[in-house]
Parts: sequence; structure tokens; C-alpha cells
Amino acid sequence: MRMTGTARYATIVCAAAAVAGCAGAPDGEVSQTVSSDPCEQEWRCGGNSPVVDAHGFHELSLLEVPNEAGMMVHRSAGQAVINVRGRPYQLAIEDSQIVARNGPLTLTGRALLGAIIPLDGPRGASYELRIEAARLMPFPFPLGSVEPVAAYVLGWRSVTAAPTAFVNLCAHPPVDLLTLSAEQAFPELLGLAPTEAVVFAGDRIDGAAKTMSATPDPGWFNIGCAGHTIAKLHLTRNTIASQHAADPRVLRDRRQATFKLLVADYCGTGRAFTVPGKPLQWKGDAGEPRDAFFAGVPLAGIEARFHASARLSDMLTAIVFGSRFSTNCRNS
Repeated sequence: MRMTGTARYATIVCAAAAVAGCAGAPDGEVSQTVSSDPCEQEWRCGGNSPVVDAHGFHELSLLEVPNEAGMMVHRSAGQAVINVRGRPYQLAIEDSQIVARNGPLTLTGRALLGAIIPLDGPRGASYELRIEAARLMPFPFPLGSVEPVAAYVLGWRSVTAAPTAFVNLCAHPPVDLLTLSAEQAFPELLGLAPTEAVVFAGDRIDGAAKTMSATPDPGWFNIGCAGHTIAKLHLTRNTIASQHAADPRVLRDRRQATFKLLVADYCGTGRAFTVPGKPLQWKGDAGEPRDAFFAGVPLAGIEARFHASARLSDMLTAIVFGSRFSTNCRNS
């Protein structure tokens, strides 16, 4: 999700667990377009979020618990299932990869091409996710990282009645993702192709409140499509799964501040002041993996600074957005 400013790259935001270390806000008012579309407010439509039969979601449970769209991974013999060449395996998500296990045999990566993850949907509906493509790429941050992260092309189809054709799970990228120049594409896609996705376990992300869990829940995993907030959080090292901290609670504020920034939750209430389709310039605090602005993108001045609560003072919101936005924030 992105915000619109007065020009294509006018929005510049600095995220950090604390506001120290970021430049000051510009004097004068910055024009801002605020979306009132409830679909955009929940960062599902217009962005590239997984969609199965019109059910938008970002997480699935391995433990027979439905997500907010009423969907979950099918279980058999007490375990989540992935079928590889017609043979059932136990599904797991480890080190940002899909893993299939059957006794001593473990399969990952391209060995899972064509594998099927069955899903149980609401009202008895049944679906299948198929791994269409898989590759490893290095995490884009910190720069020079050689740690691999898996990128997948995932297809889905309904099998409630007669099976339908497979459709890309991430088939709804913002239009401009498909036409960006190479220089513009990296800040948005972070190394992914427009139809690819990342997966990672542990983080519980509340789309309504715009909050992230302090500790991991290994029974759930996330799917982040290219250009979507979920993928950006993971690829910029702002998920439990990507940070590898001995105590995930220590870095929770950093994860939370970045999440609030990416969805433009200026008031800290879960309301996203954002519309899709405009690139975003931002960075974290000194010493974080994303501690510098994207190279080659013009800077127009600092628009806002975030911390974990994202609650900006009335004075700062008045400086940055004028009295209209400040009033909105007080009433949120």
C-alpha cells in the first residue's frame, strides 16, 4: 500500500522504533489524498493480496483454525497436508520456505513444483493451491545479504464441484507494478516478479488494527504477494521470521513502526490514510537493515516520522498535513 503526495515520489517517510535519528518535518502543508474506500482501508483491494474465489486473506493456519475469510489448510491424520505427485506429505513453513515431509523424506524448492495444498473454505467449499514456480533469491536487506528467501508463483482453483482452471493467487497487482522501470520496480517489488509471493511463519498480523504480534505463533503462516505490505515487511527484515532475534519481543517496536508506516496509519488507530498506486520513499533508523533511502529516487523532504504506536502529536500532524488532517486524527 502506498500514499499519494503532490508528486509521484513526493512522499518520504522515516520509520523507526523511536523518532530519534530522522530528519524534521517540512514547514508548510503537504497535500494528501485520503481514501474513504473501506476496501482500501483494509489493504486488501487494489493491492496485491492473495485472493481465492473473492476471499481476500494473508494468513492460513496449520492447526485446523479458519482465518478471517473462513479458510484453512486441510488436515488429515492430525497434520496439515501438501500432496506431492499424488502422495500426502506433512506441510510446514520453515526459513521462509514451503516444506513437505513424509517420514525421513523432506522436499523443498523446485522439488515441490506441481505440489497441491488443499484448502477447506466456508460453507463446505474446497480449493487447491498449486506451486507453479519456486526459486531462491537473496534477502534484499541488509544490502549484500546472501541469506536466501524463497519466491513462489502460486495458483488456485475451486474443486467444490468440477475442478476449474488454476488462476494466479497474486493476480491483482496495482496496475503500475506491471509498467515500472527497473529503477522504480525495486522499491516496490524488492526483487520479486509481479506475480510472485513470499511465505513465512510465526508473525500474526492484524489487518484491522494494523498491529503485529510480539511473539511468534508457529501454527500460522503468511502469504505476501509482490508489492503488498506483507511482502515488504518480510523482505525489509520487519517480521519475526526475517529478524532471527533470540527474543522477538525486543524488535517488536521496529516491526510495528514499519507496518504503521507502510499502511499510512498516521493516527495509530488502524485507519489507513492511503491509496494504492504511488511509490513510497522511506527508511528505518540508523543501524537497521533498511537504514537508507532507495537509491536513484528523488527526495522531496520528510513527510512524517513513525514509532511503534504511530500516534503523531497534533502539532506535528498540523505541520505536515494541516488542520483538516489533524482533526481527522483526533477523531479517529
